[in-house]
Amino acid sequence: MPKHLVFEFGVFHALLFAGVFGFVPSPTNVSVVCHNFVNVLYWNYSTPTEQLKFSVKIGGYLSGSQTVDTPQTYLDISSYSSDVGDNYLVLVTAHDGPHKSESVSIKFTYSQDFIAGKNPKCSLDFPPVNTSVHKDMIEVSIHHPFFFHKQYILKERFTYTVTHDEQKFSHSCFVKDKLCTVKIHLNESTAGQCVELKFEGKIAGIPLNTYRNICVPQQLPETVPSPTNVSVVCHNFVNVLYWNYSNPTEQLKFSVKVGGYVSGSQTVDTPQTYLDISSYSSDVGDNYLVLVTAHDGPHKSESVSIKFTYSQDFTAGKKPKCSLDFPPVNTSVHKDMIEVSIQHPFFHHKLEILDHEFTYTVTHDEQKFSHSCFVKDELCTVKIHLNESTAGQCVELKFEGKIAGIPLNTYRNVCVPQQLPETVPSPTNVSVVCHNFVNVLYWNYSTPTEQLKFSVKIGGYLSGSQTVDTPQTYLDISSYSSDVGDNYLVLVTAHDGPHKSESVSIKFTYSQDFTAGKKPKCSLDFPPVNTSVHKDMIEVSIHHPFFFHKQDILKERFTYTVTHDEQMFSHSCFVKDKLCTVKIHLNESTAGQCVELKFEGKIAGIPLNTYRNVCVPQQMPKTDQTGLIAAVLGVGAVMLFIIIGFVWLLWKKWSKIPKTPQSLWKVIPGQSHTILVSQPERTTVSSLTSQGHKPLLTDNSPPIFPDEDCKENTTLETDLSEVSEEDVNCDDSEGFGFSSDYDSPKFLQEMSPGDNTEGYGPRPPVL
Repeated sequence: MPKHLVFEFGVFHALLFAGVFGFVPSPTNVSVVCHNFVNVLYWNYSTPTEQLKFSVKIGGYLSGSQTVDTPQTYLDISSYSSDVGDNYLVLVTAHDGPHKSESVSIKFTYSQDFIAGKNPKCSLDFPPVNTSVHKDMIEVSIHHPFFFHKQYILKERFTYTVTHDEQKFSHSCFVKDKLCTVKIHLNESTAGQCVELKFEGKIAGIPLNTYRNICVPQQLPETVPSPTNVSVVCHNFVNVLYWNYSNPTEQLKFSVKVGGYVSGSQTVDTPQTYLDISSYSSDVGDNYLVLVTAHDGPHKSESVSIKFTYSQDFTAGKKPKCSLDFPPVNTSVHKDMIEVSIQHPFFHHKLEILDHEFTYTVTHDEQKFSHSCFVKDELCTVKIHLNESTAGQCVELKFEGKIAGIPLNTYRNVCVPQQLPETVPSPTNVSVVCHNFVNVLYWNYSTPTEQLKFSVKIGGYLSGSQTVDTPQTYLDISSYSSDVGDNYLVLVTAHDGPHKSESVSIKFTYSQDFTAGKKPKCSLDFPPVNTSVHKDMIEVSIHHPFFFHKQDILKERFTYTVTHDEQMFSHSCFVKDKLCTVKIHLNESTAGQCVELKFEGKIAGIPLNTYRNVCVPQQMPKTDQTGLIAAVLGVGAVMLFIIIGFVWLLWKKWSKIPKTPQSLWKVIPGQSHTILVSQPERTTVSSLTSQGHKPLLTDNSPPIFPDEDCKENTTLETDLSEVSEEDVNCDDSEGFGFSSDYDSPKFLQEMSPGDNTEGYGPRPPVL
């Protein structure tokens, strides 16, 4: 057999053995970066597959072990190795379905107690050192490590040594001291020179060390050295700048200027030799230039620059320094093809700059399948058709994409089983009924079985996705789509035992922001509308939608339009207003007719609309003054009746008042022409004797008034010259001088022997 055929035959059997018999390669280049109690494990893997995952087992010499699974080729194990005084052994194993690789191990520790005095792999920054130069000495103060690193294991004694000119000054301090101090005495020859101080310390078995150059005044410092080895690590929009510096001093600091080709520049100062510049380089489509300058008091070094970008637009087609993870790739193997679905990068990285078209290419067996998708699609899909010869083999798919000028790429190994799974029919007639924030999904299925169930995946444009299983052909997804301002994509997949169907998708939203101005599938009731018809207008009041639907997203401005007779009345209101009002003016011709009012509104991007027919009465209602007029007329009539009656009674009373004769006023000297008839006077009766009588009216006697029937309770002024004798007489009197029988003279009358009584004689004549 020819050699090339033998080689191809061997490769075929190796692939067949790897795919069918489960040989899984081990991870390579396992390493750990552990600094300041942040411990990150890294490894490489040559042949990733769809089912590939890694189990990482972290075990301590003093503590127990824990195992963590991850699909990534790195893992932050800080929380699993938090005892910084322990020695850790880490095992990394690759799992591909039911098969696994051999484990690869690595050890790490911060403590010198486990490495026989050697320098451990993990390091800890020496705490801040402050120095002050005096006449003949340098005074050094060091923060206790606990206050710098904030780890309880460091609440111990801190021993340290300061070395200067081959002399060692050893000291120690405790947490209660806070500051650890030491004084370094100097020779006179050091004036105007810089001396190097070497610091070495140990706490909880962990070694720490650093250097400081201290310049003794008398001579201005020399030129400040520039930073060296400036580099930037930029991945997934986290950008960290690093550099080295050979001659640190007490006053040393660094200024970092970050400027974009499109955006402006910002300058940040730091005493450290690294800086997270992610927030200063957030426009991932820009090209950045960074300048790092050392400052030592009033002096500074020359700047050192570095450029970085995520976008290929600035690298003349070369691969940029910064990288971006390819979004998750899902594959499903069918009868004669592999169906690939890729999440749009926007949903994976959550950055607005990625809200663009995503172009990508899938390469298989030297064939390229190019496609593109948009954010509205959410999932980017492609079907890779297979040959029958691929059954029982693993095929490699190479993915290359670009979005916003940023390249992305990854690989996937997909193994095709020897026997392809049975075909499971997909659900049909998938629909969603969504009204007033109640969203129910419906679908049909033609061939139900005992093991049948459906998985429903609900994903939002702004929110994450959730998967729910159900045996029914409907599902209330209201609680999984509660953000009514979002756009949702729902995937329904049928599962029959270990087999599943292709997914069927449907989109729905309440918001018009995702439908390019078209009416969305979901609807919301317009809030209650009250109308009242007045003389020449219809007054409309509408409840703000928040008080009707009770959803916090509706606590926004509500804009609405009322259309009548092709005229539009646009208004808006807020939650604080509660009621939204508008007045619709009417023509006289609308009397006796019904008019149609069309209401259209929008709030939080959600459209609302309704109609109302309002009937205008035949006689336009005017201001109702009938009651007022009737009341005025009634009151006027009553008052008129009362006045007429009062006048009549007064006239009747006046007609009965007697007129005083002039002869009477002549016998009443010194009296006023006013007669007070309302005060009856006591009548004076003259003394009578049996011998005769005397005139009753004398000059000293008071006037005699008419009978009681003639008296009136009023004050009457009369002209005595016009009063006749007849006017003062009553109808039943014989004259003004009338007196009762009691004015007759008395006499003794014998009634019986010895019984006498007093009697009255004939009435004397009236004068």
